[in-house]
Amino acid sequence: MLGYYNRPEETRQVIDRDGYLHTGDLARIDESGHIFITGRTKEIIVLSNGKNVQPNEIEYKLERYEHIVKEAAVMADGDMLRAIIVPQASWAAGRDDREIEQALKIEILGPYNRSVANYKKVMAVTSRARSSRSSSDTSCTISSTAHRRTLPTAGPRLRI
Repeated sequence: MLGYYNRPEETRQVIDRDGYLHTGDLARIDESGHIFITGRTKEIIVLSNGKNVQPNEIEYKLERYEHIVKEAAVMADGDMLRAIIVPQASWAAGRDDREIEQALKIEILGPYNRSVANYKKVMAVTSRARSSRSSSDTSCTISSTAHRRTLPTAGPRLRI
């Protein structure tokens, strides 16, 4: 990539003077040399206390309760974090939205919040239970950023 056409400032922001392309991806490299894309710098929530929170990190941890959580998204809601959770249909069966949200607070947010720093605590939850909506309602679909891709080790001139 040579840069953005007639946009030298934007080009300087993504390609440094040594020719490295800064993709904006956050990643880690495991002991086998595989690169795991874990998020994007532009997806960071900055709280009113100045703390930076990566929502995909929290989403990943919430989705680890896979017997309950099908999909999760985290967003800022004023000065707190809110999770929007699509529960597994089998887990949510026979419960109304209020019961589902109360159970999610106890079974998911409780253990999660006890394991993280105060500024990463999720203080509210909204359920998007598919079982309580018609099959044509797509408003409850969440495109989670918590899913990971494994890529082969990048060439020597790519910095992430």
